[in-house]
Amino acid sequence: MNIKQQQSAMLAAIFSLEENASTSTLESAGYSERYNEGLKIYQRSLLANASQALAITFATVHSFIGEAEFTLLVKKYLQIHFKPQYDWGELGDSFAEFICQHLSKVQFSNSGDRKSVV
Repeated sequence: MNIKQQQSAMLAAIFSLEENASTSTLESAGYSERYNEGLKIYQRSLLANASQALAITFATVHSFIGEAEFTLLVKKYLQIHFKPQYDWGELGDSFAEFICQHLSKVQFSNSGDRKSVV
């Protein structure tokens, strides 16, 4: 496997945001299990940066659903839409549409309290 293929496999593993699913991808690219911890660091960093960037643009949504659920929503968004641009300010071009698609999953109790968004 050449260097370009190894880099592509590494990026695919990072953007998968799945802790265990990416290990076999890395191993097939010539990386050993010991790189898994490093991969997790990259994944956490990607998710934290994306959450922070989108929380600025979608502050109302962030404050309404809370940090934990917002991060889960961002994780699902990244798994579908990746991050084609290098400017964090451009990340959420289709995030509003993504949120609307997931609004059907919001459940309310009889008292009107929000239970879950994702």
